[in-house]
Amino acid sequence: MLPIEPAILKRLQNEGVIWLTTVSPDGQPQASVVWFLWQDDHCLIYSKADAPKLAAIRQHPKVALNLNSSAQGGEVVTFDATAQIVAEHPTADKVPQYVEKYRD
Repeated sequence: MLPIEPAILKRLQNEGVIWLTTVSPDGQPQASVVWFLWQDDHCLIYSKADAPKLAAIRQHPKVALNLNSSAQGGEVVTFDATAQIVAEHPTADKVPQYVEKYRD
């Protein structure tokens, strides 16, 4: 992974949502706004087990992640990534950083 600029890293640590784009089994790109936690150069995202985005990831693990732009369309941040479904990961309420970020 390439080094992340400090300004982008700060946004990854502080922004409330990120856009996750998956590709549905029929090939349709689908963007979803999701809560996330940036930790150890990974983006941790929780989902309901029956969410369509999980079926899409199982079939096409390549995804895109995007932070919102500024009102003028600047400050664009995008990542291409490979998603991994980790069933044995602790639930969201057992990850203190996640709980703290979304407490409100």
